[in-house]
Amino acid sequence: MTIKQTLGAIVLAGASGLTGCSVDYKTGTVEKESGTVAQIVESRGALFGNESVKFSDPTYILQIKTEEGVYIASVKSGRQKTIEALATALEEGDRVRFVVNDSYRDGKTFGNDRVGTLYADQIEILPKK
Repeated sequence: MTIKQTLGAIVLAGASGLTGCSVDYKTGTVEKESGTVAQIVESRGALFGNESVKFSDPTYILQIKTEEGVYIASVKSGRQKTIEALATALEEGDRVRFVVNDSYRDGKTFGNDRVGTLYADQIEILPKK
């Protein structure tokens, strides 16, 4: 086999491995934010003054209404976006686009009951109309 044939085979094998990879999104409106991070962002220091408060495992839950129904997402910090930053930027009533299937990362992010886990960087806040 020549070098040209070998390189062609490698490229073909790599391309065939990528054909099943995709990311699927849904668009919806945030109906409710909850969890320890949402509570801290909401209080903005009024509850604790200048004291430093840390939670061992911060939680952030979003209830997102879509045309297909309501999705409940437990949100974790992502590679490029933390849950604290997302909670600060996001408000109830905001429209978002979020991942429901990511074959590059973890596959399906939600079960048939529309309850699942997302990383913060899998959620995009859409511009207000």
